[in-house]
Amino acid sequence: MSRRLALLAATALCVAGCMPVGRDFARPAPTTFKPGVSSIGDVKKALGEPRTELAWSRSDGVFRERSASTPLPTPFDGARVNGTVKRLYYYYSWRAGQGVRSGVEPARSLYVWFWNDKLVAFTATSSFKDDTTSFDDTKVAAIKPWHSLRADVVAAFGPPSGVAVYPAAPAEDHEVLIYSDFEWDTSKGQYGSKSLFVLVNALGLVEDVRFSGATNLIPAPAPGTSSTPIQIYTPPRTRNK
Repeated sequence: MSRRLALLAATALCVAGCMPVGRDFARPAPTTFKPGVSSIGDVKKALGEPRTELAWSRSDGVFRERSASTPLPTPFDGARVNGTVKRLYYYYSWRAGQGVRSGVEPARSLYVWFWNDKLVAFTATSSFKDDTTSFDDTKVAAIKPWHSLRADVVAAFGPPSGVAVYPAAPAEDHEVLIYSDFEWDTSKGQYGSKSLFVLVNALGLVEDVRFSGATNLIPAPAPGTSSTPIQIYTPPRTRNK
């Protein structure tokens, strides 16, 4: 191969490896949408079309049954209601972007759940430096059910990267604050995820806390493939704190 062809081939590989995956979108803040009010149309108008869209219906317990094909937004059982649930999934990654730390590939994901066309939950992760969802899990033990307040949670972890309300939350006066993080770290050859769910009542009192976290080795890519991560949500395995 000539020097020119070799240079062109190397350039093509670099461009392919640095091309974004998915379409960029702004990670929503807790106040971006109005739970119980915002519709699917409102979310699509703000964020564009999702990467995937899933829907399912139940005559009872639509936010209580769990399976790999119908994951739910929190580990708490939702209210026992019927209806139709729709889940939108957004994903974007760009290796040329700035990750939260050296070696971490920048990626952003978002799941949004609707009940009868009204937004009832969303949860997001980002390993981009400018809107990272990383949080200090060493502070989880300090959040005590029936002692800590909503304000204590926000003071310890900042604004949540997701929320869930009735019927994705157990009762009409309950809200779930969600903190989620996912990092694909090529410098360490591992990826890690962690999630914190805090159930708060109308008085602002914490009633329950669930945390899960795991770190795994990045599997070796098959010959001729890349290791670009696509985040797939699975219901979290949690433990009470």
